[in-house]
Amino acid sequence: MKKNIIIALAACVALAACTKNEVKPVNIDQEITFQAVVDKAATKAGTFDNSATYPTDRPFGTFAFFYTTEDGYSKAAPKYIDNAKVSNPTSATNGSAWTTDPKYYWPKQGYLTFMSYSPYAELSETVTCAPADDAMAEIKIPNWDVDAHQKVDIMIADRVDNQTANGSHGGYTGVPTVFRHKLAQIVKFSIKTKEDFRNLDENNLPQAGSKLFFLKKIELQKIVTKGSFSSGIEPSNINIGVWFPLTSSEGTDYTWYNNEEATLAQGNASEFNTTAVALSSGDINTNGYLLVRPQIFAENDNKKIEITYVIRSYTSASDYSDETVVQSFNIYSATQSWGINKKYSFTITVDLNQIYWAPSVENWDDVTSTGV
Repeated sequence: MKKNIIIALAACVALAACTKNEVKPVNIDQEITFQAVVDKAATKAGTFDNSATYPTDRPFGTFAFFYTTEDGYSKAAPKYIDNAKVSNPTSATNGSAWTTDPKYYWPKQGYLTFMSYSPYAELSETVTCAPADDAMAEIKIPNWDVDAHQKVDIMIADRVDNQTANGSHGGYTGVPTVFRHKLAQIVKFSIKTKEDFRNLDENNLPQAGSKLFFLKKIELQKIVTKGSFSSGIEPSNINIGVWFPLTSSEGTDYTWYNNEEATLAQGNASEFNTTAVALSSGDINTNGYLLVRPQIFAENDNKKIEITYVIRSYTSASDYSDETVVQSFNIYSATQSWGINKKYSFTITVDLNQIYWAPSVENWDDVTSTGV
């Protein structure tokens, strides 16, 4: 490479001596590197560490398309990079850290458009990015099952056009690669009573008329987990892409919380007479949240949240009866959809209908007796 540069510069000198015209020196080939971040506006949805910093140990995939005139990117642009793995082998947090193996270099003339996705390991065999049906290229992920990939945080980067050299962005040197989440999250359920029904005495113990509430189970029913994603031809904060089908009658049931305690006692963690937050349990506890496929809900569909709880009613300080209650409601009543790059918390309020009396008195019946 050095020998070629010397020859090229020598040729420039000779040309300048003969023609007395200004000649620009030949640039050294520049390796294409990348600058990967998670969009700051996306931190509410969160990566696995709820950070806007892209993880240095998570390779992503990239495509690049070549065209010769500025703003000339079109469906006819040929691929310059085809689904290459971009990694940070030194886990550096700045500089020219994100690169490919083999290396790619910037063209001497012309422009590149980049489209990228994450993570590479789980998606590289599935993802496509090519013009189809007389349209420009978009990133597509067909037949994805979120339930089977609970640890896969799908992200698509904003498309960047007219790139000719590495730039400096957020401490890294390379192609600006801003990722946005393409799934949704369920993060918390809060269960509470509308008012305090405990009627405790001065020793904080139940007495006649007291009611204690104990949470037994929270379930999400018929959640759509399968579908295909299309990024659109220009992914960005405005063009976020779409999952389809938008909904389905089929789905997966999830147990978010399950209290298997046989004995319920005052002060148990499952008591929710004030406000109790039900943390995740079972497989969901792997992440502390549930990744879900974005989807829409209908007023009369089978997508429900079901809660099971026990109401303990006291007739005296020591006597009570337990009633197990199962209630369900359509998710539509809380939100009409789960959107891309959103996370959701649910607050469920349990209320009781107070018993009232409506007294009345029947009039005396008049009876007339006649003597015999």
